[in-house]
Amino acid sequence: MSEGMIFGAKEILTAKHIPEMKAPSIFLPSEAYRSLYGLLDVTGRDGDDPDIQNQVKYIYDTLKEKGKPPELLVSLITQLGIIPVGETKVNRIWKYLQLRKKANEALKYYQLTREELRRFKKEGKK
Repeated sequence: MSEGMIFGAKEILTAKHIPEMKAPSIFLPSEAYRSLYGLLDVTGRDGDDPDIQNQVKYIYDTLKEKGKPPELLVSLITQLGIIPVGETKVNRIWKYLQLRKKANEALKYYQLTREELRRFKKEGKK
């Protein structure tokens, strides 16, 4: 009887004081993310793929920072033109947004470095 009580107490303490170590791996996209599925040609089982869901979420969140995602997505699809054979719209647009983010970060770094060089030269002329 005492072993059962100890086991029960252990289970209660574990549940109370040790939080879940891992979040559920199933991501359920909100209606906002799903609204881009049609524009991105995500159909059927593709919508259940966690990788595609994460890419669509990233696309939505990135475009949301700049305005209305559906309108911006249509503009982006037009800019990128025809999607090469073997690649999906989701993947192509996700890659483009990732590259654009990296390019912006590199440009900021370049501008800061150049400004530091200018200040360095001015200090040397004094």
